[in-house]
Amino acid sequence: MIKLIAGAMLMAVMFYIGIAIERFYKKRADCVVEFADFLSYASREISFLKTDILSVMGSFIKDGTTPFKKMLAEVKTAFEKGTPLSFDNAYLTAGDKDLIKKFFNGIKKSDFQEQERLFKRTAAETNESVKVAIKQKKEKGELIKKLFILAGVGLMIVII
Repeated sequence: MIKLIAGAMLMAVMFYIGIAIERFYKKRADCVVEFADFLSYASREISFLKTDILSVMGSFIKDGTTPFKKMLAEVKTAFEKGTPLSFDNAYLTAGDKDLIKKFFNGIKKSDFQEQERLFKRTAAETNESVKVAIKQKKEKGELIKKLFILAGVGLMIVII
């Protein structure tokens, strides 16, 4: 009886570890996709309506509490206070964080013509990151979850 309970607990632990890993890759993909969405939204707002970047950030983050929107709120606060950019997002890679920092530092210092080029260049780089993140979500996230589920079942069988 104790072996059965221990096996079931190990199987449940392995299942939840697999789910957590899959959730990490899903949130990572969501953050990168949301940054791409922000770029297209901000580009449209700035180029057509000549809206300043702080207003664009404020209107983008008002309707949600995703990890990217929390990070964008930190960036907006840093812009308003005039402090250097610092944000923490565990779901982004170092390359993605550097890309975002370069974008916001560039947008702060450029005029409207330079901003259009910056949006295009950053959008092209972000599209590559989106493809990689979605591929990792499918390949690593889903595969690791299935592997952990099977390992949990295997442990249950071995213990019993």
